[in-house]
Amino acid sequence: MKTKFLFFALFLMLAAPGFSQATDAGRSDDEQQIRKIEQEWLQAIVKRDAAYLQKLEVPDFTLTGPSGRTLNKEEDIKGKEDSGTYSWTDFCVKMNGEWKAVSGHVTVVAPEKK
Repeated sequence: MKTKFLFFALFLMLAAPGFSQATDAGRSDDEQQIRKIEQEWLQAIVKRDAAYLQKLEVPDFTLTGPSGRTLNKEEDIKGKEDSGTYSWTDFCVKMNGEWKAVSGHVTVVAPEKK
């Protein structure tokens, strides 16, 4: 069994527009799949869809939150409301032909100085 690893970092803000399907034409299948997962993941967080997170995240998933605290999968899924503007990096692995989230890091985006 071949496990394909992909380091994928996206820095997005919650206020950013969604991904455009039209721009996917020249991208690899893996990249398109990851972009779709990122969009679905964001929607699941906003909607508090624990079932999606349960399916996406591997059992030993870890997330370093904006406070610097490291959360395990259960703590991430039971997460509280954290409105704001964030930037994040996610690490995914392709296991048995399906992408899974193995870890993430979230940072608060500082407001621009005027």
